[in-house]
Amino acid sequence: MVRHFVSGDAIPIAVGENAAENQALVGAARQNDVWVHLAAGPSAHALVALTGLGPPPPTAAAVRAAVADAGQLVKHYSPAARGVPSAGVIHCPAKYVSKKGVEDATGAVTLKRAPSTAVVVRSEEALERLLGSGRVGTKGKKKK
Repeated sequence: MVRHFVSGDAIPIAVGENAAENQALVGAARQNDVWVHLAAGPSAHALVALTGLGPPPPTAAAVRAAVADAGQLVKHYSPAARGVPSAGVIHCPAKYVSKKGVEDATGAVTLKRAPSTAVVVRSEEALERLLGSGRVGTKGKKKK
């Protein structure tokens, strides 16, 4: 099931751990949401849900912090990056993420524009805060 978290500034973040969940996230994304993925290889996908927040809308600093939190979660839920101290992530507005051209590959996407990049250094404090805010699925059940 897709996992749901809340950034330090109360911005919702959804994370898919496998191809089917990642595809569901891409399908549910709104144009102004932010999509986050590891820079190299397959990984969990995350969506920072910005659509419908406000008024006032979140500040640029709050959005940057939420994207950094989403990077922590993508790293945590991606087996290839889980054991390393840092990993590169990419992110872009969801409106530039498409299934076009990869219809037969569940969870695969193409990007219509070059993404921004960042390096995520594992933060135990951030992960503890995020994992404590999480719930599994969409029924509001708290993660145990």
